[in-house]
Formats: sequence, structure tokens, C-alpha cells
Amino acid sequence: MKKIIRLTILFLSFAANSQIKLPRLISDGMILQRDAKVKIWGWAAANEKIELNFNSKIYKTITAEDGTWMIILPPQKAGGPYEMTFSSSNTITLKNILLANGFQ
Repeated sequence: MKKIIRLTILFLSFAANSQIKLPRLISDGMILQRDAKVKIWGWAAANEKIELNFNSKIYKTITAEDGTWMIILPPQKAGGPYEMTFSSSNTITLKNILLANGFQ
């Protein structure tokens, strides 16, 4: 019985660590710079496949050994609101994303 409990705890801790996590900066309502490359990053389990669906295009990457990942979006025209969906062992959808001029 103890062996089953340990295996269950091990499985649950692995499942919790493998999910996509985003920094607070990447969230609903964010404004991205138009006409410039934009870095989107986060964390997940090592060697996990990450897929980002944004503005009718799909971008893919794989996490590094330390669990970090990054996708660089190509320059985009001004517009929005858009949705950004991250998929892996979990799914995160961000809403109301705008592409606008930089602030001066």
C-alpha cells in the first residue's frame, strides 16, 4: 500500500512540474510592440513540446534541459484584440492581446 501511495505522489508531482508556466508579464490584456520581433517565454518540464497558436499561425519549440523555453514572434501589424493559446500537457489561453506602437 505504501508503494502505491509513493508512486501516486511521484506521478502527481511530475504532472504538476510538466505544465506550461508563464511569467506574470505574459498575461491577459498585454500589449505587444507592433512591427518588431517579440520574445515569448516560460517554463515547463525538460524536453517538453510547446505549441503557441497566435494570429492564425502556429509556433513550436521544445524546452531546454533546465525547463525554459522561448518563442520569437515575427514582426506583426498593429491590431487586436487577439488570443494566444499555449498547448502542451496543459493549455493556457490569453485574451485581449493588442499589437500597438511603442510608448514614448
